[in-house]
Amino acid sequence: MADQKVTETKSIRRFVECAHLDEISLENCNLSAQRANAKSHGIVEIQFSIDPALDKKDGGASYRALCKCTVKGRTEDDKPILDLSVTYSLLYSCSEVHDWPEDEINHFSNRNVIIHVWPYLRQFIDDLSGRANLSRVILPLLPPGAVKPADQPAPQQEAPPQK
Repeated sequence: MADQKVTETKSIRRFVECAHLDEISLENCNLSAQRANAKSHGIVEIQFSIDPALDKKDGGASYRALCKCTVKGRTEDDKPILDLSVTYSLLYSCSEVHDWPEDEINHFSNRNVIIHVWPYLRQFIDDLSGRANLSRVILPLLPPGAVKPADQPAPQQEAPPQK
């Protein structure tokens, strides 16, 4: 069992070492705000998902991850305040072409991709909510290893009152 874990770790490390981040780009952003409801306390729900795709080609491979973050703000009596959806695309070039198992790609997505994109998401969502004259929405810091799979929703946070 321990030998299998070491082999898996080495294989994942190989993928991490051959993948090089080339580009981070904002693909899509949608914001809907109900300012009339924004004067009361509320709850902010954050959902995050990664859609990975590996494309093999002669001499190398590319890996693209679409990272979608959805932020929903509701009043305590469930009236909508904010619906925000942001999608970033991350493009990696891979110096080696292998038949990477799906679990290695998922491990890379859940541990590396999120670390690369999270600061961009935090800054963009904070800046956009401030420019929209809403209470600032500041995503939590994300320590390595604290990533939950897409099928497990993030915990809810209480939103500060609108000033």
